[in-house]
Amino acid sequence: MTTGPWLRLLARNRFAVSPGRLPMALAVGCLSVINSTAGLLQRARYGRVIGEAVIDPPPLFIVGHWRTGTTLKPASGRATPAAAGTPSTRPATRPVEGPRRAGRAPEGPPVR
Repeated sequence: MTTGPWLRLLARNRFAVSPGRLPMALAVGCLSVINSTAGLLQRARYGRVIGEAVIDPPPLFIVGHWRTGTTLKPASGRATPAAAGTPSTRPATRPVEGPRRAGRAPEGPPVR
C-alpha cells in the first residue's frame, strides 16, 4: 500500500486505531512510505519504456475461484525466494537483490 491510500483509509476512519494495533499501524505507515518511494523510482526509471511497450498478442488472464483448481497452478512450479515482493515494486528492488538470484534455479523439490 502506498502512502496516499493509507492516509485516506486512516482519515476515513477518523484515525481511529486500537491501542493494540498501533505498532501494526505504524509499521504499515512506514512501509507505505517505502512503497511510495519505490514506485516513484520505478516510474522514473521504467515509465517511458513501459508506456512505449507494445504487447502483441494480448495477454491471457486465467482467473478462478479457489475451488476451481487454479490453486494447484502455483504448486506445479517450484517455490523460490525470487517470487517474494509485491508486483508494483519488483523491478525497483531487483538491483538491490544483486546477482545472487540472477539465473539461479530454485533448489529443492517442487512445492506440494
